[in-house]
Amino acid sequence: FSLDRKPKVEDVCAKKYPDYVSTKACNVTNCWVTTNQSGKVFDISIEYIKLGTTVQNIGLMIGAIVAGNLADVFGRKKILLSFTAGLIIFLVATSFSPSFVVFTILRFFDMLFTGGKHCVCNPYFMENLPDRHRMWVATVVTYSPNYITLAGIAYICKKWKVLLWASASITVLPLIMIPQVLFLMDTPRWLIKKGKGEEASKAAIYIQKWDVKLTPEKEKQIDTVVREAAKEELIKMGKGKKNYYFYHLFSDWKLGSYAIVFATSLFSTSFISYGIAYNMDALAGTVYVNVIILGATRWAINISAAALEFSIQKVGRRLLHLVAVGFIAVIMAIIFVIYIFT
Repeated sequence: FSLDRKPKVEDVCAKKYPDYVSTKACNVTNCWVTTNQSGKVFDISIEYIKLGTTVQNIGLMIGAIVAGNLADVFGRKKILLSFTAGLIIFLVATSFSPSFVVFTILRFFDMLFTGGKHCVCNPYFMENLPDRHRMWVATVVTYSPNYITLAGIAYICKKWKVLLWASASITVLPLIMIPQVLFLMDTPRWLIKKGKGEEASKAAIYIQKWDVKLTPEKEKQIDTVVREAAKEELIKMGKGKKNYYFYHLFSDWKLGSYAIVFATSLFSTSFISYGIAYNMDALAGTVYVNVIILGATRWAINISAAALEFSIQKVGRRLLHLVAVGFIAVIMAIIFVIYIFT
């Protein structure tokens, strides 16, 4: 007795869409079967679905590269708001896609703005938080609980177009708060790099007040240090400060080795994470429950790591990273052995 965890496409077609099957040749290479019972949307060969997903993720990477560089030039806040507006526009536009090609193109730009937002949001978040709270905030207030929320919203919406409209509506919330956002300062680090000493000083003092009660003497000390740093940056700019690019990562052997090792570990973990997320159709159970389980598991691990780092002095980010990567390597080795010998 053997159980095929992934149903055959023709079986799903015959069971769910008998009227459609009677008018179309439905086989493993020519039948669009949508998940979550949202009905037939596009008549397209199944092999193009994964290709469309790949194109969308290329947009994600391009968005991160472009937005990161723009944020260094124009500031985190401006780019974050601009990419939020772009994401809303393309989310709504995607819902009116007349064909799979148009759908994929619009989703490419959806993901481009998404990647840009993610890339800029992280440094904006981190640079505006006191050192003591960066780790736990970054791991607890993260994307993992969004999996759970998204599964619930998708279950209510049922249809993908309605889900896109709901997502766009939620994305509007940051723009509604623009009057409050406009009063937020850019990060001290970026302001110092631009030689804006007064603004950087105000931002740094504002951040420190979240963590400790500042005395007038301490505020004056912070103000002096920040203004001096900004002056140094202005002097460098006056002398023609050297610009650094991607290839400079590999101009030094030690820095290059760090970059390669860290990039490889991120590639491996992303490969596993996204491999599961984009192949939910191969898992038993409903997609809603599976996504909730995935999000809850990720969030639980995030919270555990944050609690350890915050409460135990000897537990740092490097140790947590090594333990996580080591655990992944062991589990993948076990899966490989089971796959080979069973």
